[in-house]
Amino acid sequence: MNVRIVESIEDFKRVLGLSLSGVLLESDLDVVEVDTDAHGRKRRDAEVLCTLAANSRTDVLELGTSQGHGAFKLASNLAPGLRCHTVNILPEQYDSSGGKMITHLISKEDIGNRSSNEAPSQRSKNLKNRTARRRHNRLEVC
Repeated sequence: MNVRIVESIEDFKRVLGLSLSGVLLESDLDVVEVDTDAHGRKRRDAEVLCTLAANSRTDVLELGTSQGHGAFKLASNLAPGLRCHTVNILPEQYDSSGGKMITHLISKEDIGNRSSNEAPSQRSKNLKNRTARRRHNRLEVC
């Protein structure tokens, strides 16, 4: 496998042949809340997700919804008419989650809402949240 290291989002775009830049809507991208946010990681991750979504010609799939930050970045940068589909829970986690279907056990209504004013709410951007559940070896979207 070939691995290529790039130093900036502009290099990333050039290497992959991407023409559009993503739009970063969150104002807290430089705030370090946990160790993994250090050294600009949150901002770089956001630049990559937003740029990939801005250049997508099809719907996208996000794995690992958690609190919806990645899904928000993808969905808010997609061209009109495209959708961000997101899947979070592993089938073996269903029973232990009490049917809530999300990693941090927050409610479906709480995904995409922020208690602070640091970032725009996904709900304020008219992004809708749906829950998927596994039933009889099928995945149902609610």
